[in-house]
Amino acid sequence: GAADGHDVLVATDITPRRELERQQELTVAMLTHDLKTPLTALGGVLSLLEDTETSTSAERHRLYDAGTRNVQRMLALIGDMLELHQLRRGHAQIHLQPIRPRELVQEVVRGLAPAADEAGVSLTCGRLDEGTIVADPQRLQQVVENLCSNALRYAGKGATATVDVVATADALQIAVSDNGPGIPEAIQPILFKPFQIRSVGHKPHPNSTGLGLATAKLLVEQMGGTLRLAHTGPDGTRFSITFPRA
Repeated sequence: GAADGHDVLVATDITPRRELERQQELTVAMLTHDLKTPLTALGGVLSLLEDTETSTSAERHRLYDAGTRNVQRMLALIGDMLELHQLRRGHAQIHLQPIRPRELVQEVVRGLAPAADEAGVSLTCGRLDEGTIVADPQRLQQVVENLCSNALRYAGKGATATVDVVATADALQIAVSDNGPGIPEAIQPILFKPFQIRSVGHKPHPNSTGLGLATAKLLVEQMGGTLRLAHTGPDGTRFSITFPRA
């Protein structure tokens, strides 16, 4: 009891702590799943490669390619996790300089042309306004490539995806749009939170780590810009990156 003879009740809200614990458990579960799948496949490949008497040279080459792809998946996942960790701690290497988004967007679209052909999606540049911003060119290219790759991955065969650079009086906006089926409503509030998309039943592309958008948002914010989901619906999806004009 207190000095005056009355009991003192101290209430502590443990909801944030429980939520943090839940997120940590979810992260471990998702990471374990994402690493276990390619590791299991790699184990099967190695077992088949060991049986050299029954496998032809062409078969061994096919198995080697399959093993290499699974190793690359694991390395990509680990790399994404490390990058997100560095960004959250403010330890990422970011080198700001004046750049012209118009030229960067054209380079990204050219570089992704083979992937677009393979996906059956038409990826093109749309409106390309002139202007300069201050950002890290490699990091910004990484973000735009991630958004474009998502459009190729989810829009569906026969869809179109467009990248625009739109200038206003005081800002430049890079918009990545597609005319795919849109993003499910249940996912939209957690779109930029790592690992959570699958917790609401969404099944991403098999090679997706679920970390790309979370990393992209942090990268853009640490360069002084904003990344948001500007629109999604049955008529398609649009993400926008906005930076002040230099």
